[in-house]
Amino acid sequence: MKVLIVATNREKAPIPVAPIGACSIATVVDQAGHDVSFLDLMWVKKPVDEIKRKIKEVQPDVVGLSIRNLDNTSWMNNVWYLDDAREYVHAAREASGGKPVLVGGPSLGVLPGPVTAYVHADWGIWGDGERSVVEFLAAVESGSNPSDVLGVVTPNAGGEGKHRVNQQYRVEELGVIPNHRMWEWLDFKNYARRSGPLQIQSRRGCAFECSYCNYPIIEGAEYRNKPPGQVADEIKYMSEAFPGTAIEFVDNTFNVPLPYTYALLDAIIERDIKAPLHTSGFNPRATTEKLMDKMTEAGFTQIMITPEVANEEMLKNLQKGFTMKHLRKSVADRRYLIDQGSPMEFLWVFLLGGPGETQETMKDTFSFIQNEIPEQDMVFVQVGLRVYPDTPLHHQAVAEGVVAEGDDLLKSFHYLSPQLEPMWIYDQLMAQIESRPNVTTLKDVMNPFFPVYLRISGALGMKAPLTSSQGGLKWLSRFGMRSVGPS
Repeated sequence: MKVLIVATNREKAPIPVAPIGACSIATVVDQAGHDVSFLDLMWVKKPVDEIKRKIKEVQPDVVGLSIRNLDNTSWMNNVWYLDDAREYVHAAREASGGKPVLVGGPSLGVLPGPVTAYVHADWGIWGDGERSVVEFLAAVESGSNPSDVLGVVTPNAGGEGKHRVNQQYRVEELGVIPNHRMWEWLDFKNYARRSGPLQIQSRRGCAFECSYCNYPIIEGAEYRNKPPGQVADEIKYMSEAFPGTAIEFVDNTFNVPLPYTYALLDAIIERDIKAPLHTSGFNPRATTEKLMDKMTEAGFTQIMITPEVANEEMLKNLQKGFTMKHLRKSVADRRYLIDQGSPMEFLWVFLLGGPGETQETMKDTFSFIQNEIPEQDMVFVQVGLRVYPDTPLHHQAVAEGVVAEGDDLLKSFHYLSPQLEPMWIYDQLMAQIESRPNVTTLKDVMNPFFPVYLRISGALGMKAPLTSSQGGLKWLSRFGMRSVGPS
């Protein structure tokens, strides 16, 4: 069958993210023997027209659209993406003459039924899509009903608002999943010019129980690890195909479980890979000087570490699974790197305003930022926690009466501690920004001038990840372009 896969994400702030999931699906569908075409909407000026043009060119039997996010998770500067996605679904159905339109992507991992129904798709896929999509296509090709395939979502199957959501499929042995071959499906140079990295995933799942997070629901609470040698081989190939381009690990927790991380780093070191490596999802619970040394030797140049808060009571409230002792050990290990002359850069991420947050607990976090985090490190601060279904935060919000029990949370709702006043928060954030240029918020990185800084840096041959953006933030400050309030 002819299959067209469309990556619908067009958000370029703070940096454009290449669609690793959609590329992975394209690869497995191609290996299953189908004739696959790919359309990336990131750089398209008129996405609806381009979808129609591509469908006319390809004449697909099935159109699959990957929908990355529901919204940008910001309380103060919220952007909603599903209306655009619904328009793309309508365009695909119209241009294809009513061929099946399938949607998937991270947004369906959050709300599989409501998202599929809202965008008016015929079918949805949630969970690990690599097997579910192939089995869905086999059913369509044979003329049978795909509604029984694991991971398939049938919107409004039992009447309006009653969706059939099958149990998701989880790939237990990640070694069977091939490399995403991203560069074969899209023009990656556009991403690289704007500091967008290549991406790789070495494990799925998360054993932590953070009160606001839905990763354990989406990927499971047990880790599923890809063989370290296989991951290292994929990195080696990418580093040679795109010399000098950063490769980012997108694991939920890169340094947990730690024994697997050590084995992975050893495999990378053995292959003498020459590429700047980045990672997000670095957990303060598991940092050691040995880990810092191995990451430096492997070629890591950027770490995004996620403490969220720096107050003992708030760490417990958010169920972070670590203490201030762990957090201060992370700072000590970071300073060890600095003393060793390591080129590694850090981005510290904080998420304020959760249950029990007060002016005093928030001041503790700001004091930690001011007095303990090295000035050369970037700090990202976000206020308000996006509430996701079936998380502990969701249950607490319902109990407090701030979220209705039947609310499916498709539209963004952010929890903010009732003990905080928004204007006080704005004032505190502005004070942080004015006192230290390394403190940033989503309003900064969504500033239309920020991508200009990244493009100029890229054109001059400078890599400008978020961890290296103090120069850009100083530039914005100089021209009075920084704020933290709503647009």
